Amino acid sequence: MTPSCGFVALADSSTVIRDLQPLSTVFDLLGRVWLTEWTAELAADWQLAAPMISEMLAEPCAAVNVSDLDELGTVYCRLFIGPGDFLPLVQSVWETGQRVGAANGSMQAYFDRLACQRPIAGEPADHLGHTFWLFSRLLEGAPASERALPVLQEYAAAHLNWARELLQRTAEVSDAAALPYSQAARVALLLLETVDECFAEDPVG
Repeated sequence: MTPSCGFVALADSSTVIRDLQPLSTVFDLLGRVWLTEWTAELAADWQLAAPMISEMLAEPCAAVNVSDLDELGTVYCRLFIGPGDFLPLVQSVWETGQRVGAANGSMQAYFDRLACQRPIAGEPADHLGHTFWLFSRLLEGAPASERALPVLQEYAAAHLNWARELLQRTAEVSDAAALPYSQAARVALLLLETVDECFAEDPVG
């Protein structure tokens, strides 16, 4: 695949990156799930990914139909926006209670470095949806090179690990209306485990 977002092609293939690159499409889909309320296009892409999701979770993938979008929008607001108790989807808010913190500046630096625009300009750079979306771009553009691996590891340490508790709590939501979010969270946790395992197999000193 041609490197995107300004990544420079490098030689010397890396097994780790070759193993991780197929995950880019799943991170892209999950980024869209977290970034905004469901749309007809996102629902269609979710259904296209249903066989893979079912295999990963060893259970049927939740069907998302156009008729479900309003209800899912209500679930999104209840879980992630409020009012009342909610799970903030922004790293700075999750970690410090501030909407614009150091994590936001760090994420924006990645966007600037790769010459990428945030998919939703009105959302912070360190929104979980942007975090997954940009990791997908990094995986797409990373050449099969050991020199690209430290960038991925640095990004994961700075901007993926914080989301585990959020995802775990989302995965535990049990009401039927929230099942697509619960399943998306469980898929995300499995992907993060895979990323950790790949990095552990070829640590960068």
